[in-house]
Amino acid sequence: MKHIGDLLKHFLKEFGSTSDPVDPRFRAVRSGNPVEIDVAFALYSLVRLMKANTIVETGTNVGVSTLAMAKALDDDDLPGSKIVTFDVADYGVESLALRFGLQKRVCFYNRSSLEANLQGQLAKIDLLFLDSLPSLLADELAHFWPLLRRSSLI
Repeated sequence: MKHIGDLLKHFLKEFGSTSDPVDPRFRAVRSGNPVEIDVAFALYSLVRLMKANTIVETGTNVGVSTLAMAKALDDDDLPGSKIVTFDVADYGVESLALRFGLQKRVCFYNRSSLEANLQGQLAKIDLLFLDSLPSLLADELAHFWPLLRRSSLI
């Protein structure tokens, strides 16, 4: 895959309009909807602009935002850059990462982000993308707070 557009075209082809919650393919797979394509492109652009090296994401879902940010990391080609992402359900983000050649950038954990112990295993977080259940956001922020840089984006 040479361009972020190729990745986003795949998601449009696979899932149709991701802003359409009535699409039966979404209901059949999960209860929530993935990030819209324009938001995925904005995340890609943000990661490229800020030259992020370490990203933590909660609420992976099918991986639209995960792979858009992983593609940005890959395009920047900073040594060791990666996105660590968490979801209690596994919708196959690792398979998609492999399919698009982004497996070295994506580290998926099939568990709650609040169970993660990344202290000492991860460089300081440049971007913390909290996209899981709204009821978990405050706890997730507190959980990952010690790993944030002063300049981190949340």
